[in-house]
Amino acid sequence: MKLLYVAGPYTKPDPIINIHGAILVGMDLYERSLFVPHIPHLTMLMHLVTPRPIDYWYDLDAQMLTRCDAFVRLPGESVGADDEEGLARSAGIEMIAFMELPEYTQSLWTQRDARARVWL
Repeated sequence: MKLLYVAGPYTKPDPIINIHGAILVGMDLYERSLFVPHIPHLTMLMHLVTPRPIDYWYDLDAQMLTRCDAFVRLPGESVGADDEEGLARSAGIEMIAFMELPEYTQSLWTQRDARARVWL
């Protein structure tokens, strides 16, 4: 399976909601045997243990991105994900449109706010 970089909003509307949604999307794609996900949102866990400036994490994410076979951009406002998309395009990485993902997979991201209200 191809290694897929799952880019998307981190801070807006909320980091926990976005991390939760990105994990659900990535794991659903893996369980469908479509992609092995790389979810850069998970650097938050590394930051909890070894805090670093934000540029440190952007660099680490860029290093991983250049090793991925494909890229998907989850909807929502994000300067970081926009930059990652630009890097992926300039590196010639295969672009997967969000709307090309299975409908259920899309719903895991688009309905994340409603689900979060239940568990927050």
